[in-house]
Amino acid sequence: MGWNNCSAEEKLGGGQGSGESLGEAGIRGGKDMQSVAGIRVWRAAEEVIAALTDAGWEAVYVGGGVRDLLLGRGAKDVDIATAAPPEAVMKVFPEAVPTGLAFGTVTIPRQGIGVEVTTYRREGGYRDRRRPSQVEYTPKLEEDLGRRDFTINAMAMSRGFRLIDPFGGLEDLLAGQIRAVGDPAQRFAEDALRMVRALRLAAELSFDLDPSVVLALNKQVKDVRYVAVERVLGEWRRLVVGDVDKVARELAACGFLEWWTGMPVGRDRGLQVAAAWGRACRRLPRDSALRTGVLLWMLGCTRQHAAAMTKAWRASRLFQRDVITWWEACHFDPLRAEPGDWARWLYHLGRERAEMGLRVVQAVRGYGEEEEMASREAFRRAVKAQPLWDRRDFATEFETLCRAAHIPPGPLWGEAERALREALLNGQVANDPRALGEYLAHWVRGRRKMEGGK
Repeated sequence: MGWNNCSAEEKLGGGQGSGESLGEAGIRGGKDMQSVAGIRVWRAAEEVIAALTDAGWEAVYVGGGVRDLLLGRGAKDVDIATAAPPEAVMKVFPEAVPTGLAFGTVTIPRQGIGVEVTTYRREGGYRDRRRPSQVEYTPKLEEDLGRRDFTINAMAMSRGFRLIDPFGGLEDLLAGQIRAVGDPAQRFAEDALRMVRALRLAAELSFDLDPSVVLALNKQVKDVRYVAVERVLGEWRRLVVGDVDKVARELAACGFLEWWTGMPVGRDRGLQVAAAWGRACRRLPRDSALRTGVLLWMLGCTRQHAAAMTKAWRASRLFQRDVITWWEACHFDPLRAEPGDWARWLYHLGRERAEMGLRVVQAVRGYGEEEEMASREAFRRAVKAQPLWDRRDFATEFETLCRAAHIPPGPLWGEAERALREALLNGQVANDPRALGEYLAHWVRGRRKMEGGK
């Protein structure tokens, strides 16, 4: 039996006499497929495969869905490749939606899920380092798999769950490495985003990059600038919630980190920061905005620069705001903070993020056990004494206080609220109705006196 065309169980040594079951290997066969995937997408894909094969067409599961099944990870989507041309697929499925006919792709609605079916194809030269200039259908599955990026994504599985693996993807899965299909320099020249995807997959799966991939990455990473920034950001956000320390060195060494963050820190400094960031991420929640904010702080970004970069990435406003929130949180030193410092820091983060904020500063400062205990005790005291988390915590409704102080609605209310908030956080006024009213009245008199003197 050939090594590159056998069942998943046979190839993984899970057959009779192997001494190890597929479950023990972390990989399960077709009968247990749904329990591994954890979602109904495989059922929908199975219906589509069955209909195509019953109609006489070869059809297989391909790509990340196969990879994740073999790894025992739940699949978010499962793609299908087939020898059937798009018009034949649409004949089998009249309800099919032609979502990418230029590339031979149609989408089949099944069980509330869109199953993508793409005709086997080979590609000509690539234009703009992103898209093929020519697509040609082929009846050969191996030619279709040969155009893909990495060996672990270039596997297919038949309806009966027989693995088709002409490029050794399963060996790379078992070895825990990211290796290109063929020459990585050619693969990256075709589509520069593949370089970022290699880094993302390594972090996401906690795999190593094959030396040939690292070499090509170092030579060609500058071409990533030709890729739409939104696509790079999508890969980045998935990368940073993975095992960052697996790729931290490569991110800095190849120059991607400098380019992406706009911080010309130099190779040596970049390597130092990347290593420290990777270590910190081991202790940080898997939150993309949080980990990005921490990185920008470690690189020495100003607030203005951090805001400009996240805007240049065309990130959502929520992501931009969260990055800045965590960038600002990193400046706090809990072992040197005064009560007012604690109060302002806790207010900035809010009640829901306070605990996470402590974990962030402990991680970025590399605290040991004693420092962690001391900072946690200080945190506990500060939370207990916190006078204000948001405007709803004023002892009297802010609007009532403003009316009592004869402050007309408008911009002045915002100034008054900021003044009252700072006074509370600095311990200058007690949070009770009378004290708040007196402070606000005093503030109004002082402001009017100042305006009258101009």
